[in-house]
Amino acid sequence: MCLAMPPIQAQGEGFEVYVVTILQGVSPEAHDMAVRRMVQAGIVPITWMALLGEWQRDWACEKTLPDLASLLLEHHSSTAIGFLDGCFLVQMRELNHGGLIPRLSDDL
Repeated sequence: MCLAMPPIQAQGEGFEVYVVTILQGVSPEAHDMAVRRMVQAGIVPITWMALLGEWQRDWACEKTLPDLASLLLEHHSSTAIGFLDGCFLVQMRELNHGGLIPRLSDDL
């Protein structure tokens, strides 16, 4: 219940409340019941990955990408690998559009 009470109080005071739902230190049943109780009160559950994406907002915002990559590497390495792979592919595409990467022969 300690997870549920502060968000429910904030919701009651008129705040729009989102809760990052991470199972930590309680049984799965207790966690599920707390999340259900918060949803009944109008609170929106969200994962930390979804929250991270909302904070980043626009993937073209390169200023914050290094910090985002660091968070992913530290806390969710498998997602970070996919993210960094995607960044690499975008960079390769941009280099290719600039004619900086030689094209392979079509008959290979």
